Amino acid sequence: MSSARKNADTAKKMLINFDENSLEEFPVDKFQEIKSRLQSKFKDKQDIRGLVDSTSPNNGAFDYYSVLNSQALSTIQRISIYIDVLNYSIDEVASAIEELSAVSVQINTNMQIIETGSETMLSASEKNSTTVTSLSSEFQHVLTQINEFTLD
Repeated sequence: MSSARKNADTAKKMLINFDENSLEEFPVDKFQEIKSRLQSKFKDKQDIRGLVDSTSPNNGAFDYYSVLNSQALSTIQRISIYIDVLNYSIDEVASAIEELSAVSVQINTNMQIIETGSETMLSASEKNSTTVTSLSSEFQHVLTQINEFTLD
C-alpha cells in the first residue's frame, strides 16, 4: 500500500509541477481545465487514506479511487484523441507539401524549356538581323548601281 501511495504522490507532484507551456500541440487552457478537475479530487485524499488505514467498512475509499481513476482514464482518452487528430493533420500537411514539391519541379522544368526556347529565338533573331542588315546593304549597293546606270 505504501508503494502505491508513493507512486500516486509522485504522479500528483508531476501533474502539479508540470509546465503546461511546454505543450507544443495541446491547448494550454484545456490542460489547465483537466488539471484543475483532477486537483479538486485530491482535496479528500488524506481523509480517504485515513479511512482506508482504519479499515472502516463502507468508508467510501473504493468510490473515491474509482471516480479518480475514471477521470484520469477519461482525460488520457481525450488527450489521445486530440493527438490522433493532430497526427492526421500533420500527415495531411506532409502530403500537401509533397504535392507542392512535385508541382515546383514541373514548374522548374517548364522554366528551363522556356529559357532554352528564348535563347533559340534570340539566336535566330540575331541571325535574321544579320541577314536583314546584309540584304539591306546589298540592296543599297544595287540601288546605287541602278542610279549610276540611269544617270549615265
